[in-house]
Parts: sequence; structure tokens; C-alpha cells
Amino acid sequence: MIRNDIRKTVFAQEMDKDQLKYHFHTLAQKYIHNIDNLYYVAYLEGDCNENQKVQKLLEDLKTFKEMARTTTEEIVYDDDLVISLKRHDDYGICLTSPERYDIFFLEYLRNMETPRILVQIRAAPLWMEDQKELLEETIDKIKEIIQKHDLKILNVKENRIDYAYHTNCIQNPNQFFKDENIEKYLQTEMEFYTQSGRIKKNKLNKEYLALGRRKSNNTFIRIYNKTLEIIEASGKNYFIKIWFDNKIISRYDRYCLEHAFKKQEFDYVYEAAMLYYLEYGNDQIVKDAINSILQDPNTTLCDRERFATRYFPEVTKVTNIEFETKRKFYYNSDSMIETLPHQECSPELVRIYRILDNRKLFLNYLQTSTLNFTDGEKRCDWWDRLNRLKIDWWKDSDAIAIRDYSSRLHKERQLQMTVNKIGKAAVYNQDYETGFEHDILNVLSNLNDNHKRYELIDSRTKEPIQIIRNSKYLKDYDLYKQKATRRIKPLLDKRR
Repeated sequence: MIRNDIRKTVFAQEMDKDQLKYHFHTLAQKYIHNIDNLYYVAYLEGDCNENQKVQKLLEDLKTFKEMARTTTEEIVYDDDLVISLKRHDDYGICLTSPERYDIFFLEYLRNMETPRILVQIRAAPLWMEDQKELLEETIDKIKEIIQKHDLKILNVKENRIDYAYHTNCIQNPNQFFKDENIEKYLQTEMEFYTQSGRIKKNKLNKEYLALGRRKSNNTFIRIYNKTLEIIEASGKNYFIKIWFDNKIISRYDRYCLEHAFKKQEFDYVYEAAMLYYLEYGNDQIVKDAINSILQDPNTTLCDRERFATRYFPEVTKVTNIEFETKRKFYYNSDSMIETLPHQECSPELVRIYRILDNRKLFLNYLQTSTLNFTDGEKRCDWWDRLNRLKIDWWKDSDAIAIRDYSSRLHKERQLQMTVNKIGKAAVYNQDYETGFEHDILNVLSNLNDNHKRYELIDSRTKEPIQIIRNSKYLKDYDLYKQKATRRIKPLLDKRR
């Protein structure tokens, strides 16, 4: 599918059918589903504040925590876990598998209904790893920890499960989020809502709708622009590859989003569109105009956006529709949950599997009784597509490739940020006309109290190193430094 707004652009009209498909094809109104966060709690057999075995476990863990506090570093607990100083509400002891999951321990039980252990599994491994293996790993880790003190798990219960749907079906959020549209089709048992967005060029851009309250003990639902979030407010760049692999976004979209991610600002998608045209476009007059804009230190992101929107398509927007469910959401279904079938798993995780394996039951309720978009007779098409989506455990044939992709983007973002900061440091040092080699040596010199001057020497040949200036990280260094000079020099001049 090629969107109509794409076909109308100058760039698209240069292309034949095959070229259009290569650069801009996506699947129409595509949805993918996954668990986005998963918290569960574990109770220990015979647990109470007077249980000496439990107290010995806590004392051992607190010894590691005190070491971490003293050194202000994470202390290795075993091959996979480290002690972290983070906490979750009253749960003050944390063992973490970095960027994957946390296992929290409570030092004092307020009452016998309070679980001793809370596990939080993060979004990244839930999207990029085998969820079954991940769940089994967390419960095995808990058992390893407590068995050292002759303790056993009594039972495990869900604490919070977030069900996420990503879709390209909402390309005009301003229209979608209009009050009259929501009121026309909305049916909900929720009592509170929140809307928000950004103001751009004195125009309101609505990007976020939430139903319920975040601190609710039951359900919280939000519908928002996920594309913005992954560029500016999170490190979840792996979604770019997942979306592309599932044809939610196009090759052009992927290029633009990757570029904006490295710059940490969404509006760089317009600069990316111009760079993409330099690589794939045909009109030399347009290319000359692009080069003129990109090489002019006086142009702004607004200038680039103004030019790009005349010639190139907008990047595909991806919307996240997320149902955050807490323990009380499942409370009234306890007896029914106990009868549900489940796949083979560790006995401690049976209840969690019964919910996840049969999540369609709970999603149907959420998408009908808790929240529904209907004209009174039938569901709105976009909501009906969401409800009819086949639900299964997330399976990805190339999870390693997604992790490698994410790591590469993070590395490139950090390298680009480092290069830019060297240029900014040079401006603050009032080195306005110097090049990258001088500037990086100046940074190294200023790190020493004696301001000793360094040279870049090849350790093998003992010859001076020549920086390759056509590196993708350095090709715009001089231009970036000119812009930084324009912003910072007037401030420095005032301080003299």
C-alpha cells in the first residue's frame, strides 16, 4: 500500500511503480501486539517478619547493597545479576539483570497479604527475547536466591500487565483526537480522561489520549504517538526495525527515523528526508537547493521542514494503544482463571501463564466493556481491526538481529553526540576557526591540570594520525561548529 498523500509528493511522482514500492510500501492499517511490561509478585512459604531464614536472606542482600552504596557502583551478585541502589515503592533491595528485569525484596511486611518479592520485566526483553524463556529465567533466579536459605515460593500472582498494540492506522492524529470525534464514537466505563500534545507554529498538535488514572488499582488506557516517544523520550530504537520488518513503516520512514534518533530530536526527520533525496532523487535542481540549505549555517530546522514538506512525504506515524492492567483488574476473575488451560511451565508460574495464554478473554472485555469505539451499531473499523487481531506469544525469527540493530543505533548516537560536544567545547574555548583534530586535542589537554598539549600518534607506526574527514560523524562537523559559534559566541562576548 502506498498512501495517497505520498503519491501526491514531488518525490513520489518521479518514480515508477517498482520504485514507489521499494521506498514507500507499507501494509495498510497494520497492527502488531505484544506484552509491553510485566510485573508479578512472589510469596514465600512461612513468611513473616519473625522468620529467621527470611531475615538471614535479607541481611545477606543488604550486605551487598551496602557495598554498592559505599562504592556507588553496581555490585555483582552472580553471573547474571547485580545489586542496584534503585527501589520500587517500599521494596528497597534490588537485584537486576541490566536492561532486562529487576527482582525487588521487601524488608518489612506491613501485613500477611504483602508479597515479599516483586519482579519487573522490562519492555525491551519482552519485545526482543523469547517471553517464555524470559519468564522461566526470572523464576529460576528467585529460586536460586532463596534456596540458599532453605526457603520456597508459596505462590506467584500477577501485579501489572501492559498489553500494547502498535499500528499505522492513525495518520491524522489532530482529526482523530478532536473532541467531537471522540464524543461521537466513545463508549467507556472510565470516569477521567487526559489529552495533551505540542504547540507548533501556534497550532495545537494533539498526540496523546489517556483514559482512567495512572495510579489506578485497576486499569489505565492510553493512545499516543509512539514515533515521537522512541526518538526523543526513550532508548527504544529497536522498534524502528520491528516496525520495518512488520511493514508498519517503509524504507524511507526507517531512514528518517534512524537519522532523527541519532540527533535526539524528531524534527530532524525533515533533514533526513532531504538527505534521502540526495541519495535516491533525480532532479538536480532540487538536489542543488538541498545542498545549499544543508551547507548554510544560518538555516534552521524550521527552514528544513518548510522545504522538505514541499517535496517529500511525512514520515509514517505509529500509534501505541496500550492497556495497563493491575492486580484488581483480575481479582473478580480469580475463580475463572483457575480453570483456564495453560502450556507447560514451572508450577510457580501457572497463574501467569493462564492469563497470558488466554489473554484474548481479558482483551475482549477491555475492548468492549472498558473502552469501545462504536457508532452504536458496530465498532469503528480501526477499533474492530484491533479487536480481531490474532493474539499469540510474540515470535521473532531474528531477535539477535534486533538487539544488534539497537546497539548499533545507540553507538552511532553516542559517537555523534561526542563529536558535537567536542565542537561545542571548542567554541567555549573561543577556538572558532579550528578543525576537529585541534579541537579533540584541546579537550584532552584541558582534562589535565597542567594543560599539556597532546598529539594523536599511531601506536603501530608511531606516525601522526590523520583524521578521515569524510567520516559520517565528521562530515558536518564544521557546519555544526559554525552554528554553535553563532549561538554561543554572543553570550561569551557579553561576559568580557
